[in-house]
Amino acid sequence: MRRAATAAGAVALLAVAGGGWYMAPRPVRETLAGVQYRTGHPGARTVRVTVAVRGTVWRALDGAQTFRGILRLTGATRPNPDNDRPLTVHFGPDGLGVMAYAYYTDGRGIVRAYGVLFAGGGLRDIVILVGNWSAADGLTIAAPATGRRQALRVSSALMKRWLNGYVLH
Repeated sequence: MRRAATAAGAVALLAVAGGGWYMAPRPVRETLAGVQYRTGHPGARTVRVTVAVRGTVWRALDGAQTFRGILRLTGATRPNPDNDRPLTVHFGPDGLGVMAYAYYTDGRGIVRAYGVLFAGGGLRDIVILVGNWSAADGLTIAAPATGRRQALRVSSALMKRWLNGYVLH
């Protein structure tokens, strides 16, 4: 009986320690070279973009991730006016999170959304759907990527569940 209680205690301790490790906040400090492209327009030009991620990411028991920090874009044709503001993104089960900024300036409340964020690998892979986006004609930023083909690969991989079989072009 005593051995069973000791074994049960050891298993419980390991479960608590494992859960704590799994959900522990992890610092993120990445600078990713990426590409901005337009979906549905294979011949359209691409633009090199740098995505700097500084903050913390953590997971809930159900696997959902949350990011809190700054996500700075450099080189995008549609710059993010809130580039230097802190951001909290809660990712859903399909990997989608909204880049929404809420703050006060001059006594007025402001809420502004830049786009939708998909992330993988603790924010080491990123796709941003900028503004009013559609698969047929949407401004997209993908990193890491050096060209359109690689950006489409990153986008398709991170957005797979959300695209539900649709193939990006």
